[in-house]
Parts: sequence; C-alpha cells; structure tokens
Amino acid sequence: MFTFEHTHQTIDLNIQAMMDYLLYSSLFLSLAAVSKAYVSSVLQAMPVSVGACLIMFLVTFSVYNMNRKTDESEDAINHSRRFAFTQKYADVLWYSSLAGYAVAFLVAGYYGPWALLATAVPLASGVLYSIPFLPKECRYRRLKDVPLVKNLLIGLAWAVPVACLPAACTGTPFGMMTVVVGLFFFLLSFINSTVFDIRDVAGDAGTGVKTIPVMLGIRKTKILLSFLNLAGIAVVLWLCRGALPFLETLVIAALALYVQGYIVFFDGSELNRILYDLVADGQNLLLGGMMYLAVICVV
Repeated sequence: MFTFEHTHQTIDLNIQAMMDYLLYSSLFLSLAAVSKAYVSSVLQAMPVSVGACLIMFLVTFSVYNMNRKTDESEDAINHSRRFAFTQKYADVLWYSSLAGYAVAFLVAGYYGPWALLATAVPLASGVLYSIPFLPKECRYRRLKDVPLVKNLLIGLAWAVPVACLPAACTGTPFGMMTVVVGLFFFLLSFINSTVFDIRDVAGDAGTGVKTIPVMLGIRKTKILLSFLNLAGIAVVLWLCRGALPFLETLVIAALALYVQGYIVFFDGSELNRILYDLVADGQNLLLGGMMYLAVICVV
C-alpha cells in the first residue's frame, strides 16, 4: 500500500555544492595556509602566532580569488566547473578578496614592518604574475606566460610569508631554520604549481601557454618533479639535521613520500582531475595534522 523510496541524489548534490564552495572559493586553500603557518612555527621552534595564521588565511583567500579573476579566459578552458562558480559569485569573491587583503595589512601593521613586507610579497607576486606589464616587443606580456618563471614566482610568493611571518609576528630573530623552512615550502609550492600544469596541459597547449609539461611532456615532467622532490627533501633534512626532534624529521620525510605518490599517480587524465585540489593542496592540512601529532608525542 505504501512504498518508501530512498534517493541519495539530493544528498549528493548538497555534498557537491559544499565541495564547490570549499574548493572554488579558495577556503580550502586558505585553511591549508593556516596549517603551513603552524608547521613553520613548529619547525622554527617559535610560538604559534594567531596573527601569522590569520594573515596567511586572508592573503591566500585574497590572492587566489584575485588571480582567478584575471585568469578567466584560461579557466574557461581548463577548469569549466570552477569558472562557472567564480562567475556566479564574481562580485562577492572580488570584494571579499579586496577586504581580506586590507584586513591582512592592518593585522600585519600591528606586528611591524617585517610582517608588512612579508604580507605584501604574495600581492606583489600576484600582480607581476597576472598583469601584462612587459613591453609589447617582448614575446611574453605576463610573467605567468614565461616558461619556468611562473613556477619559480609562485614558489617564492608563498615560501617567503610562510617562513617569515612566524618570526615577524612573535618578535623572534630570523635564523637558519627560517631559510630551511623557506626552502621546504618553496619546493612544495613549485612542485604543486607544476602538478597543476600537468592537469591543465591540454588547455595550455591549445592556447599556446608554454608550461613545463607542455614543453617537456608529462612523462619527463614527472621525472623532473620526482628528482626535485626526493633530492630537495634530502637537502632540507640535511640542513636541519640535529635541529629537529626525530618525529618532526620523520614527518617531513613522510610528506616527501606522499608528494611522490601523487606525482606518480596524477597524469592529467579526466578520471582524476577532481582529486588534484583535494590531494595536492590537501598535503598542507595533512602536514599540519602529522606535525601536531609529532609535537604532542614529544611533549
């Protein structure tokens, strides 16, 4: 007489909508940036600064949403779902990005000139990255179009604030570990940006953008990234020998294996495109979680 039907379509749609908001609004990246600030503080043996974490959250949210505004033509080809989301909420994302960076500067100003300088680095890099400022006589107008320069710029843009803000916000002198942490996060950012170029290789090749995977091909790019990951982490571990507890050193080594896993696994195919944001960008949340466990175990 009565029939009961259970459908999970509505639930699936709600979950998908939540994932869209989390990923395409850059909130996921912003939370990962907080995790990076925490890890940086732990590795440098500094107090965890709420200010540094807040600045990293706001700066990441702002820069990525601003960048997506300037990269709409590429996104329309390479990431149509994200493009549709950012178009739908264009005004909200743009104005909240401007407001977010303004608040980040106010917070940084409270901590002094070094914090202000570190906070300004991603914005300056974002402008140089996205705005066509090079002379018309040059082959390229934007730095993001220059092969390799784009990935180097992204690495520096995020390595500098992550390494320097914990010290600037706690009044702790910069030291050797500040350099080591900067190298560590530069390496991760460079690899990640190139991994995402693998994801977008078809669209980039079609629009004439000369990324590393477009020039070398996916197989050679993965070999290059594997070398950078394993050799780079080996250098980081050598530089911080004796400065870190064993468990914290083990966390860094474990992350290198995790990164190597997705370098090998990701090949730009449509099957695993949606995993890029969660797995590659999620490495920083995983790193923060593992480092927290290492800290409480040592205590």
